[in-house]
Amino acid sequence: MLIKKDIHSYNWSIDYSKPLGKGALSEGVYKATLNDTDVIDKNIPSVCAIKILNLNVHTTHKAEIEAIDNLLKLSPHENIIKFYGYGYKGDKLYIYMEYLDGCKTIKDLVKEYYGLEELDIVPVANKIVDALDYLHRNHIIHRDIKCENIMLNPKDGTLKLIDFGTSKYLNNDSSTHTITGTKSHMAPEIKSLNNKQYSFQSDIWSLGSTLIEMAKGDPSNKDEKGFPKIPNDISKEYTEFVQRCLILEPDKIKDYHRKFGILPILPYILANMKDSVYDSLLELIASTTLSTNGPIKPFVIPIPVKSLTLPTYNHSIEYFYEFSNTLTEIILPLFNQPIRPFLIPIYSIKSFTLDSFNQPFKLFSFPFSTTSLKLRSFNQPIKPLSIPPLIKSLILESFNQPIDFPTRYFSPIEYSITSLTLPSFNQFIKPKIISPSITSIKFEIFNQPISPDTFPPSLTELIMPSFNQTITQGSIPPSVKTLVLGSFNQTFKLKSNTSSQKINKISNLLIPSSVTSLRLELFNQPITPKTFPSSITELILPSFNQTINTGSIPSKLKSLKLKSFNCSIPLKTIPISVTKLRLPSFNQIIKPKFIPPITKSLSLSFNQHITPDLIPSSVTSLTLTSFNQPIPPNSFSENLTSLKLPSFNQDLDVDSIPPTIKTLVLGESFRFNEYGGNLPDTIKNFTCLYNFEKPLKKNNNIPKKVSILSLDNYNHPITKDSIPSTCHTLTLGSKFDFQHIKSFTNLPATIVKLSFGISDGMLTDDHIKKLIPASVLDIKIIRKQKK
Repeated sequence: MLIKKDIHSYNWSIDYSKPLGKGALSEGVYKATLNDTDVIDKNIPSVCAIKILNLNVHTTHKAEIEAIDNLLKLSPHENIIKFYGYGYKGDKLYIYMEYLDGCKTIKDLVKEYYGLEELDIVPVANKIVDALDYLHRNHIIHRDIKCENIMLNPKDGTLKLIDFGTSKYLNNDSSTHTITGTKSHMAPEIKSLNNKQYSFQSDIWSLGSTLIEMAKGDPSNKDEKGFPKIPNDISKEYTEFVQRCLILEPDKIKDYHRKFGILPILPYILANMKDSVYDSLLELIASTTLSTNGPIKPFVIPIPVKSLTLPTYNHSIEYFYEFSNTLTEIILPLFNQPIRPFLIPIYSIKSFTLDSFNQPFKLFSFPFSTTSLKLRSFNQPIKPLSIPPLIKSLILESFNQPIDFPTRYFSPIEYSITSLTLPSFNQFIKPKIISPSITSIKFEIFNQPISPDTFPPSLTELIMPSFNQTITQGSIPPSVKTLVLGSFNQTFKLKSNTSSQKINKISNLLIPSSVTSLRLELFNQPITPKTFPSSITELILPSFNQTINTGSIPSKLKSLKLKSFNCSIPLKTIPISVTKLRLPSFNQIIKPKFIPPITKSLSLSFNQHITPDLIPSSVTSLTLTSFNQPIPPNSFSENLTSLKLPSFNQDLDVDSIPPTIKTLVLGESFRFNEYGGNLPDTIKNFTCLYNFEKPLKKNNNIPKKVSILSLDNYNHPITKDSIPSTCHTLTLGSKFDFQHIKSFTNLPATIVKLSFGISDGMLTDDHIKKLIPASVLDIKIIRKQKK
């Protein structure tokens, strides 16, 4: 690159308010941006980091410039900060460097995480060694290797060696005698060195000191010989590597980069560790899955890991430090060992999932900080104070033990809990036993009598699909907004002399006026205007099939789903407020204005001729499950974007399907090759369940601009150019065995997601994936059991 000394100009805007760094020999490093598009040098980006030096103070800047000049002549190295040039103005020197957005110094990370774990240090050290090898082979010594001069981007693992303020270029005839660098990282005999090989070794010594610093040690803490003391709590392998850095004899450091190119720090580090592994270890928000069923040695879990899954782990936890104190989530599918108090870090864990755990636990068995606890197999009595005090969500899928007050003051259900899920629970609940903080309860099989004091007044969601007990006044808290009583199918017999005001109160015994969403799975009783409170906006009655009289449906309703309903409905029976109407079994004659005028989503089972005034123009999503009538042009509004006709099998005119349709679903009955010629090319998401009898040809009826294509019953070779080049997601043979794997080579290069069904006796998934083009990034193989 041509070096220009007039590179600094007023075209640059330097942000002095937020220094990126400040060295001992510089005024500071700042972010600089070009003010206009008049770029001085095409090799210099519009955003840089600029290091500013006062030439009156920084008298040794010539050595730094010489090193930078030589770096500029070389190819860039991925682990060394890029230099773009420099310029002078008055008594100031401006050095233009790469702007490292999102990076932190290793020093900052060590401080933030109280030192790094050995497994974290491995890839970092490898990259530093690689950078030093590059510098030394090109006759450049850095002379100030330390955590402060190593930058790391936690999100993508990018690592850069920075600050060449004390660096030195050594040609074949020169050596350095200058004492420079950071004293705590210098070799004890550095002052007497007069050989350039010793100068190179000074970087390696500083690397050893830096490794001590990363591992929570203090390089300034020396022994009587001037060697930095190595921490006692690191592994033997790590100690040995650091000791190999802290040597001075030239013959012992020859070809050090070949020896240390792969660091033998820990026995579980593979010699051919790839960058992808390196990246995943360093990402500070990463999750990881490890296959192990032995004790986890201290510090094995790297600091960057926040979410940890151990799918085979079922070993007793012996040490507190088996788990990193930075973990926030732990998932142990097979773990079923007693947990002694305080063995799991008590301040960082937020979420715990144990699928197989079924052991009694005590106070502090689970971390104090836990807010979400999911135990799929647990079915033990809950003792006082055993649930973490900060818990918000508690899921005990197998729990079916009595809930009781063990003492006068302590409840087994913590007052911090807001969501309680007990799918297997079916025990009588004593009054006021459930915490008043709970807002959501999900009891899948619960079917016990309830009273006004069974559930707390804080409850807003109550889901009991199996409940079918008599409901007395106040049994459902008036705070409930979402109510699901799946098996409930009861009515109240009212006395003939009961006044209308009294009837209103009795109807509220069933459903409080606070409820806005109601689902009654088995309910199939006649309803009146007093059955449901006016607050309901969503009503789901899957089994209901009774005549609906005017005023029986709440007037504020927005969503009505009646899966089994097929009775005639007088006009104006369905409130005009309804925007989502699901009547999948309804096959009665529909008259104009029968459907509310603002309905957007509509599902019907009717099968009658469609006229433009039958379906409101407000409808954007339409499902007609039984419809099989010719569709005259302009039968559907141009506001319609989604149309599902699973039973349709009629020839289509040019304008039968409006061009506004983006999603179209046609069933097995539709003769695709015969009737599909007039499908609009504008369809983006197309599903056709037709049983194809032969391979698709190049010119077929598939919409030409489709992006998502599902041909579930297609089981023939893929012909080249038969799938539109606009398609990125493809599903084939999900219902039958797709056997033509090799024909996937004819897929367009735009396909990135592919799903297909095969028999269970075919090739392994790995073998199949090798036959699929590399451009397909997401592959889902659906295995079919042979009959």
